[in-house]
Amino acid sequence: MKSKSKIIFVFITAIVVGVISTTGFMSLRQKSQEPIKKETIEAEKKENGNFEKIAYLDDEQKISVQIPESWDYEKVSSDKEDIIYEIHLYPETKNKEKYISLSKNKKAVGVCGTGLTTENIKLKNQKEATVGYYHGENSPWEFIQIDNEEHLFSYNIGLSNEEAEEGIEIIKTIQYE
Repeated sequence: MKSKSKIIFVFITAIVVGVISTTGFMSLRQKSQEPIKKETIEAEKKENGNFEKIAYLDDEQKISVQIPESWDYEKVSSDKEDIIYEIHLYPETKNKEKYISLSKNKKAVGVCGTGLTTENIKLKNQKEATVGYYHGENSPWEFIQIDNEEHLFSYNIGLSNEEAEEGIEIIKTIQYE
């Protein structure tokens, strides 16, 4: 009988500690007024092709993109309050200074129109995206407005012409729900 009482006591103690921990965590999150999000990145390597499919999930949306095996990626923390999430796609795994920033934003992203030329591209999901160039189409693209209503946006950070062109092909594979 004593061992049954001990088990019940341990079980009740675990429940109480769990409730207190969860309540304390919830009140900290509520104080910062940030919504609690379910965030994960899943990766799926394809054997029949040389690409990897990554997916980012949050409470609002699932987004996936196919990247070549030679590229790398990571979810990054952003200090910008307008960004819901951000993923960096790197053409070389050793150089983290050149990348594509793929982000979901709380509102539409505005860009300067001075010297801007644009071109529309078709994504795999049959939607159109807008590619922006500031130094003419012979230079690497600066940004891609993937979906203005969903606030999906991409920046080119230091990619060469060749890497940027490969980046456009990656962006074209974006799927989102």
